[in-house]
Amino acid sequence: MALTEQQMDEVDAMLLTGNLIAAITIVRGHTGWELGRAKDFVEARLVHLRQAHAEHFRRLDAPPPRLFVDSTLMGQLHGVGHANVRPVSEVLRRLEQLVAGYNYSVTLDVKALDLPGEELPLIEVMRTCYPESRPHLSKVRRVSLEELKTDVDACLRYEGDESSGPRFTAARREKLERELLPAFWRALAELIPYEEAELHDYPDETGLPGYSVYWFFAYVLHDRMRRRCVVITGSSSD
Repeated sequence: MALTEQQMDEVDAMLLTGNLIAAITIVRGHTGWELGRAKDFVEARLVHLRQAHAEHFRRLDAPPPRLFVDSTLMGQLHGVGHANVRPVSEVLRRLEQLVAGYNYSVTLDVKALDLPGEELPLIEVMRTCYPESRPHLSKVRRVSLEELKTDVDACLRYEGDESSGPRFTAARREKLERELLPAFWRALAELIPYEEAELHDYPDETGLPGYSVYWFFAYVLHDRMRRRCVVITGSSSD
């Protein structure tokens, strides 16, 4: 399936900001391609853009800005109680076990903070949840609920190949589809009503749990009314 001109513009816009993960997500969303094919397409497109916009990428590759963190604001962020987070964490542990496979492991995580106000202090939130993260360098993007769920579900359904991938059987696939994926989304909705929240794609895996070889996702869910923020992350490696 070929991308339309408008869809290519969406991909290019992400690549011109250095957001490869978002570009891959967009390609997969428009085409339904597997992760490897989408990644190859995006990397080839990036080579073309680097040649066509050399000066732009020289500026993009310049030394990064310094990190400024509001320590007073960080002190006002409070972790959500363990009892509230535990249902999501327990489902994530079960998902990790179910989809583990040959030369293939999955790391999933959730963090939840109560905020002092309605605004989302992204830098302070990410540095509180993951002290080695680099939110000041990340180009966060608002996404729809459909984009978020499609991406997360596709990652957890990743089939791999003969050399590496989940040890899927018919029974395991049924357990994933009928039990664990629905349980995850239900538990997450109890922690934060994501259908009403602002959803942000966080594209940089630096400082987050695990490391990515096959896929990666990270999303920041922000509920202004309840003054709560939830971060969900996932990655797969060999």
